[in-house]
Amino acid sequence: CYIYIYIEHFKLEKSMIVTHVEKGSQITMKDGSYKSIEDILPGDDVQTYVMGGEDFDSANISNNEQKNTKVMNCGKSTEEMPLVKINFESVSFDDDGEEVKSESSLVMNSTGVMMGGDDIGWVIPDFDRLTNILVNEENNNTEEVADWGNQLEVGMDVSADSDKSLMNKKVISIEEVSDVETYYIDGLKDGDTIFANDVLVLVDRGGEVDRL
Repeated sequence: CYIYIYIEHFKLEKSMIVTHVEKGSQITMKDGSYKSIEDILPGDDVQTYVMGGEDFDSANISNNEQKNTKVMNCGKSTEEMPLVKINFESVSFDDDGEEVKSESSLVMNSTGVMMGGDDIGWVIPDFDRLTNILVNEENNNTEEVADWGNQLEVGMDVSADSDKSLMNKKVISIEEVSDVETYYIDGLKDGDTIFANDVLVLVDRGGEVDRL
């Protein structure tokens, strides 16, 4: 079944869904350039999607226009957390129309949140762990949490940046890692996402997500 992005009246506490990524991960800025996550400062302009409003096409993210917004809060992670390295494969075409395959990766916390390919919705490396936190510690409704996201799996597509539009990257492996320095962006003036190593990940605006 399809996972819809917006669920009215369901609130997730910001501290529970912050996406932490490895030092050196490249964040896509307003002008399309990259900046390492550890160098991001409040006030920096980053690329985003504004996912509120009736005009947003939640089933086909690529049909929406990318926007830019200012970072409100960011910093170095200070807590220990389970981390995973997600390896991707993507396909593009050169000037002669020949298929070109490339590989990339992103290290993030296991309860971090990415956008899946079209009609998939939010995906989480350890969705059971995040569900347990949201239900048992934050008193969210079990069914609403279950409908909100999906378990990330090998072979699944995620949404990634491609010259101010979106492409799919296929997950080819997921492995646990440790002893990695991570940073986060957990507040935007407007918008609901950032691109980390071109992968579209969730970022709250104003402290909580109330329409996912």
